[in-house]
Amino acid sequence: MSYGVIEVYVAIYAESCGLPGAGIYFIFIALATIATRLIMGRKIDRCSESIMVNGGNFTIIVGILLLVFIHTTPAYLLSAILLGYSFGTLQPALQTMAMRPVPSERRGAAGSTFFVAFDLGIALGGYIAGVLVKYFNYDTMFLWMIVPCVASAISYRLFAYKSLTLKRKN
Repeated sequence: MSYGVIEVYVAIYAESCGLPGAGIYFIFIALATIATRLIMGRKIDRCSESIMVNGGNFTIIVGILLLVFIHTTPAYLLSAILLGYSFGTLQPALQTMAMRPVPSERRGAAGSTFFVAFDLGIALGGYIAGVLVKYFNYDTMFLWMIVPCVASAISYRLFAYKSLTLKRKN
């Protein structure tokens, strides 16, 4: 959800804060995402997804806080790098978790379901953010987008982490 909000609202927000255009922000997100996937791709296979999920959620939160509280070009670009890193780690880690328990003949359906849910989260985030902006301001809206990251970390800890730990012990 938070990533979808960044995609939709960062251009308007950057202009209102006197920051460089969103084009440079998205270039930094893309470069960080590519670099992260090249570096971390094999790491996901060798270690627990918990490092990627927890680290990804943490970096989204830090990236949003930088975006909202420090209106300088370096902080703006560091925010983009952190958000690119988080997307580069979270999406493959969550996809791996979704595919692991699925029999090989159902992986196509599982992958499709994963991406439908992923896209739904992006769309829902954009919608919720639009409602928040209507009643508050952009800073408040972006800060509210930390809530899904915290909920993701908590739900991962309560459900997915325990499930993966039990499966690895067996």
